[in-house]
Amino acid sequence: MRMMELTCTSSKDDQENKNPLSISEACSALGVSRDSYYKRMEQQQSSNPQDTYEMKLRNEIRKIAVEFPCYGYRRMMRELNRRDYEVNHKRVLNR
Repeated sequence: MRMMELTCTSSKDDQENKNPLSISEACSALGVSRDSYYKRMEQQQSSNPQDTYEMKLRNEIRKIAVEFPCYGYRRMMRELNRRDYEVNHKRVLNR
C-alpha cells in the first residue's frame, strides 16, 4: 500500500499555502483506518535492519549453491558458519 500526500484547498489562503491534510482526514479520504496507517508506518520503520541481514544471507546461500551444487543443507550450514553466518539447519532449509 502506498501512502499519498493529499492537499486541502478550501479557501484562497489554503490554495496559496497548500496545507496538507491531517492524518485522520487523509485516512478517511482514502478509506483507510488510522490504526492501519500507524501499524504500517511502524512496520516500515522497524523491519529494515532485519531485512538487510536476510537478504545478505539469501545471497550467500545462492552463491554457495552455485559454487557447490552438490551441497545439501548440512554442508551448506557448515559453509555458512565458516563464512561468519551463525545459522542452524532450520534456517538453511527454509531459504
